[in-house]
Amino acid sequence: MKKKVGVYYDYQNIYDASYDLEEYKKQIDFIEDYCSKLGKIVIKNLYLKKGKYKDEDKIVEAHQKEYSFEIKFGPYKKDIDTKMGSDFMDDSSKNIIDICVVISGDTDFVAPIEKVLNRKKIVHVLCNSGTYRKYEGIAERCSVFQILPERCRKCEGEGEISEICNKCNGKGERDTDCRYCDGTGWSIGAYCKNCEGTGWLVKMCIICNGAGVSSTSNCDECAATGNIDEELCSTCFGLGKKVVKCTRCEGTGIFSKEKCTICEGKGSIEISKRKICSTCKGTGIYSTNECRTCDGTGEYKKFCWKCKGIGHITYDPIE
Repeated sequence: MKKKVGVYYDYQNIYDASYDLEEYKKQIDFIEDYCSKLGKIVIKNLYLKKGKYKDEDKIVEAHQKEYSFEIKFGPYKKDIDTKMGSDFMDDSSKNIIDICVVISGDTDFVAPIEKVLNRKKIVHVLCNSGTYRKYEGIAERCSVFQILPERCRKCEGEGEISEICNKCNGKGERDTDCRYCDGTGWSIGAYCKNCEGTGWLVKMCIICNGAGVSSTSNCDECAATGNIDEELCSTCFGLGKKVVKCTRCEGTGIFSKEKCTICEGKGSIEISKRKICSTCKGTGIYSTNECRTCDGTGEYKKFCWKCKGIGHITYDPIE
């Protein structure tokens, strides 16, 4: 035989703490599913302060038609918690219900809940984290405590987080440098390519490959240890090797060095001799294409780790 369930819903406590209507809809649907699994619902009351909300008629109509709540009004400027607490205490004392579901995080219900528990009834408390006062004891005073699902604040319920594409810096397009001018915009520009901006044309010695050394051998003075009587060897300077200087470059590593005739040794071209690249018209850009990383949007979506991609946070019940 199914347990008889009584549902007592403090509308203001849940609705006012909801992020938006979308989150509230998810919470009320969760409440419906949760309560229906407990047993047969014999009482389903929604407690509303008369005149508090401008769209009161719509609230009443929606909760009556869609969710079959019986609306219990209370005075606007008075606490409706007393009426709600009195109702579920009376219903439990008359054995109308076996399971009491209190939908509110208000700690004013702690004392009434304890009285219902003393009558050997089961009490479930459902609320959202915004109204759950952790240190006031309501979670510890009921049989099962359940926080309602909430919209993920990190991804705003999308399940994904948008980030600027670092490949195109949010432009959605990527430029390819002109290969004819190396992206400078100049076929003959300020930078002298002939001498790589040094002003000199240098040929390395092919005998020593620019090292300035033709050969090495073990130092006889220190027996290749680099030290003599615990002092640095003055012949090999602690290297343990004797170096033979290249005779062709005289140890410089350079075979020849002459001033660049293109830039006259300056490393840069005079303004009058510079030429704009005819391929890219001086832009330095050969082509512009849609960024493949973000498909031209300038941003990409990343899985939201906080809600695991579902757009809302769910909580396990505390028993």
